[in-house]
Amino acid sequence: MTRFQKVADYMHPPKVVLAPTQTITDALAIMQQSQAGWAPVVDSRNQLVGVLTEHDLLIDLWCCDYRPSMDLTVQELMQQQVVALSPRDLIRDLAEQICIDVEQVYPTSVMGRATALCSLSLKERVRQSKPAKPHQYPVVENGQLVGTMSRHDLLRALSPLYGESVAKAS
Repeated sequence: MTRFQKVADYMHPPKVVLAPTQTITDALAIMQQSQAGWAPVVDSRNQLVGVLTEHDLLIDLWCCDYRPSMDLTVQELMQQQVVALSPRDLIRDLAEQICIDVEQVYPTSVMGRATALCSLSLKERVRQSKPAKPHQYPVVENGQLVGTMSRHDLLRALSPLYGESVAKAS
């Protein structure tokens, strides 16, 4: 693995793409048929406007006491604040973004002063940080959805670091 591999080298086309005006009933059927746990949502110009996840659907069901409205649209349940990648993002930077919560590992103030003293090693602090990050990411260039990248794809990119036998198996 070179130090400068990019997301573009490992991204793939999305399994499913939804429109904001689709009904949740249709979106759920499409997601289940393709076995997708999430889907990017794009407008008529292929601009990313959100993502819809299984978790979003479960939250809606819980909030409506398991009696959902049958006329809900994707736009009403999708997440509009989305962490998106660029095809030019470096694989190593993505790995750090996914597995490290910098604020928990290096607790400092905005002035750069330590806000907590800890006797744990760096590795122990990283293991305890448990950042809540998505498992799937849309890849966007100039606002256009161009692909997706998952944690699985990221690990596939990094697996050669564990040795040749792992790289051949993937």
